[in-house]
Amino acid sequence: MVSQRTGGQGRVEARKVVALLAPMLGWERSEELVGAAVRRLRLDESALDPEHVVSILEDLSLEEGIVGVTARFMLSRGQGSARGDLPPSSKPPAPSIAPPPDSSSAAVLATTIGVHEVVAQLTPLLGADKTEAAVQAGLRRLGLPRERLDREQAGRLLDDLGHQDGVVGMTVRFARGRVLGRFGG
Repeated sequence: MVSQRTGGQGRVEARKVVALLAPMLGWERSEELVGAAVRRLRLDESALDPEHVVSILEDLSLEEGIVGVTARFMLSRGQGSARGDLPPSSKPPAPSIAPPPDSSSAAVLATTIGVHEVVAQLTPLLGADKTEAAVQAGLRRLGLPRERLDREQAGRLLDDLGHQDGVVGMTVRFARGRVLGRFGG
């Protein structure tokens, strides 16, 4: 990622740390967590050193559940380190897939989703290679079609992937509602 820093002195704003966590935790929850960590660590949230970013992530990594897992994942990927891996945007991320327009063809498409839509929901969280490998392996294991899935098939695929150990299983369990929400009901 391209680093976006303020002041040219290797400092970043706290909202950049929020942007690291927002894809998994949501923008508001991330703001709340980062703000609390900044206060606990007695840091100036308008100008953080890269080492402060790591400190914030380390602080959050001690939390239980998805918050701790997400912070540990960011730390393991080197996010926020001195290398400057900060996202270029300070705004909450937009949904990656727009809902289908209201029309009769959209109603027909809502009964199935493309496998690419499942992959698109998981890729920002797992990376393209890991997502593609996990989804394709799950499709082969379950004997599911490679192009489009109905709600029951998508549920079976997500159940299978969600039972895996590690970040794949955790991520799929987290994203399951968004994927199944593509069916519109």
